[in-house]
This record gives sequence, C-alpha cells and structure tokens, in this order.
Amino acid sequence: MGGSASSRSIIDIEVATARLGYAETSKIEEGFARLAVGGVLRRADFRTGFLNSIAGAPVPEAFASALFDGFDTTASGRITVKEFVCALAIIRKGTPEERLRLLFSVYDADRDKRLSERELREFVKALLDGRAGATREKALDDALKALTAKGATVGFESFAQWAQRNMDSPLIDWVFDIEQKLESELKGDTPACRMLPFEARISREAREEEQDLASLRQGLKIEAALVSDLRSAWRGIVETSKFGVVDARAFFLEFQTVPRELAERLFQAFDTSGSGTLSPQEWIRGLGVCLGGGHAERAELCC
Repeated sequence: MGGSASSRSIIDIEVATARLGYAETSKIEEGFARLAVGGVLRRADFRTGFLNSIAGAPVPEAFASALFDGFDTTASGRITVKEFVCALAIIRKGTPEERLRLLFSVYDADRDKRLSERELREFVKALLDGRAGATREKALDDALKALTAKGATVGFESFAQWAQRNMDSPLIDWVFDIEQKLESELKGDTPACRMLPFEARISREAREEEQDLASLRQGLKIEAALVSDLRSAWRGIVETSKFGVVDARAFFLEFQTVPRELAERLFQAFDTSGSGTLSPQEWIRGLGVCLGGGHAERAELCC
C-alpha cells in the first residue's frame, strides 16, 4: 500500500498551547530543549530521554519507534518542538476524537490512512515485547480479530467506532497510562520534568555535528571562519526565537529587510529535510552557498 509523507497534524500549535496553558507549555518546551540536538528531537533521544524518563523504565524500541512516527507528523525523521507540544497537548487534554486520531497515526506506519492487519500486529508485538501475561495477550488478539473481521484494512471511522466500545482494550489504554504519568511529571516542581540530557550521547552528537560541518566546509569550499560565524548566528537565533528553533517565523524576523516572497523561497530552499525548521547544517549550507558558493551551487539552491 502506498504511503504518503504529507503532514498529518491533528491540532495546530496555537490550540495546543491554549489548552496546556503557559506553565505546562513552558515545562514541555524546556524539556524538549534539554533533549534536542540542532533544534530537533531524534528517534534515539525520544526513546531514551523522553519515554524512558516518563515511564521510569526502558521502553521497548519498537513501541518507542511507532510512537515517534505518530509525533513526527511530517515524516521528516525528526520531531520539532511544535510537533512535540501538539502531540503532548493531545495526550494531556485532547478530545476523544483527537486522541483516537493520534492512536490511528501511531498504528498507520505507511501513512496511507488505512490500518492493515500487518501494521496492527506489528504494534501488538511491540506492546507485548515478550513481557505480557496471557490475559493481555488474549485481549490484544481479540482486538485484532475484531478490527479485521470486515476486511483486510481499517479506516479511521471504523477504528474509532471499535475504540469507543473498547476503551479498556490494551490497544487503547496505553495512551491513558502515558497521560497519567505525564500529568504527574508536569505538575512537579522540576522546571523541565525529568527529561534530562545524556552527556555521553550529547557529546557523540556534537562530534557528529563537527564532522558534518567539516564536510560542508570541504564540499562548499568556504573558510572555517565563515562556518564558525554562521553557526554562531544560528545559535543566536535559537536562543531568542519563541520555540528555541530556527523556524520560518524566526527566519523572517532575522531577514526583515528581504522581501517576504523571496525570504519564503529561501527558507524552503534551505529546509532540505522539509521539517519546517533549519538545522545548523541546513542554515550553514544555505547561507554558505549564498555568500561564497559558485554559480553552479547557487543555481542548484534556487532550483
């Protein structure tokens, strides 16, 4: 079945922050900033830094990966702060339909808006992870049989109808378990919950970033001093931007003298990952080409 990488946002950031309120939104953003590298949250850090911290124990990798994909609405392979806040707002204070849509997106691995038996079985396997008892295994097996009884795939409406009748099913109730643990964390006194960085891993990420920047210098044939200046500028924007990332809003504020249409085209050209935010590598590559690139590099950037 053919998947789609198009955005599947359930609520926007304005709705999410209004529901959470200033205090909870701030805690979530601070927790995200502690774990993010280059303004985005990667798959491994989502599991080890966020889920394991909230659960208080290691979370199965397959389960964490599926949940990561549900948060990653643009299929970029990275979670932005907006995606993170919106997903947690749904878990914390979403309507029943919004929560079910989030569940559906977690299960819909190929993003074709249909749940196949294979996708459901893969998630059930992740939930069990060899540690569930016979009662839970039977409940999950019953859920699979009920959902696939009328066909090989299930759309959202059919899934929602089944879910509303079976809210205590282990295929559904895990999200409420996360909600309860998240509520406990966000009501604590720790400014950024327990989402703390893992120094060794951050050091590894920093080394990888340095290697990427060295490759950029060589590929674009630009001086190390320019790369350093551009990285400092990127960090300055991150520190002053509303969400701690270089998103379109922060980019436009930085280049206020540039005509808006041109600024929009530049941002889209720089954002090679399509994540809606610029990593330091994307920022340096884009501006490095503009400032010191040859005719061929500039032409490629504008294509």
